[in-house]
Amino acid sequence: MPIKLLFFVLLGVIGLASCQVENQTEDLVRKDSQTQPRKETKTTEILLTDENARTELLKYGKENIQNEVLIKTRFGNMKVRLYEETPLHRANFLRLVQRKYFDNTFFYRVIKDFIVQGGMANGNPVPLGKYGIPKEFMPRKYYHKKGALGMARDKDQGSFQKKSSAQDFFIVHGKTYSLGELLVLEQEHNWIFTPKQIETYRTIGGAPHLDNNYTVFGEVVEGLHIIDSIANQPIDEMNWLLEDIAVKMEVIDKK
Repeated sequence: MPIKLLFFVLLGVIGLASCQVENQTEDLVRKDSQTQPRKETKTTEILLTDENARTELLKYGKENIQNEVLIKTRFGNMKVRLYEETPLHRANFLRLVQRKYFDNTFFYRVIKDFIVQGGMANGNPVPLGKYGIPKEFMPRKYYHKKGALGMARDKDQGSFQKKSSAQDFFIVHGKTYSLGELLVLEQEHNWIFTPKQIETYRTIGGAPHLDNNYTVFGEVVEGLHIIDSIANQPIDEMNWLLEDIAVKMEVIDKK
């Protein structure tokens, strides 16, 4: 069994008072590793900071127009499509995939009927810099249905700005909700779900209490069943997988 990584993420989100998720989680966050400093390889690329991240990511996104990524696991592959309307998150994810950053990572934490999370890399030789990604919320169009791809929030950035972590991502596993449960969520969070959202959350499922709190920047378009396989793996009392699930990713070039 792999050594557990030494920083903790994802302590929950706002949920239904009667929902089990509320007792498990309150915020999707990540913390920096407390292990020995990693050795960074020499690179000619600019390391990103909060000051230059927006400019550099927009530039990268214009130079790299791909929007599909293959996530490979021992259970099979998932194809995810990245949204053009979230250009900063799309560019950041592409940048990490193309630099093979995620090939040194795992799916490591699971809350069944909620999310599977990955991206944390301990001792990863790919230098990133230290930065958060400005939020790109589009909750009426892109929301937390099953298969939605989002980024955890970096605790250091503060909950007010709701900036995303640079590398820790999650994929929604989710569950279905009754109309009554969705009406309660509307009252608790002072928003109105669209008819499409209501239909999706009642039939396909998702994590509606994350809407307007985390940036959804893509979705699984092939291999939804792989999420079920990951979500059904044994975990410990802290929702960490007993056996990490190694990840490799590649950008799919459209011909």
